[in-house]
Amino acid sequence: MEDVMTRVKELVAEHLEAAEVDVKPTSDITKDFKGRRLELVKLSMALEEAFDIIIPDEEVEKFKTVQNIVDYISKNKK
Repeated sequence: MEDVMTRVKELVAEHLEAAEVDVKPTSDITKDFKGRRLELVKLSMALEEAFDIIIPDEEVEKFKTVQNIVDYISKNKK
């Protein structure tokens, strides 16, 4: 699971223009990084590619924290 967290933090930092050191499991995607719809779509596409999974739009809307993303990926990756 640590590998998933590390990669998710890298992608969040890259797509939401944040310093990787500032990306914590409890970080709120929309409040802490001002993630807007377009950035979240791009982030979800990068996550799908990085982890070879499909993330339905309704699931992306549930991603509030970095940990939510990690939990979803850990549960659904192949």
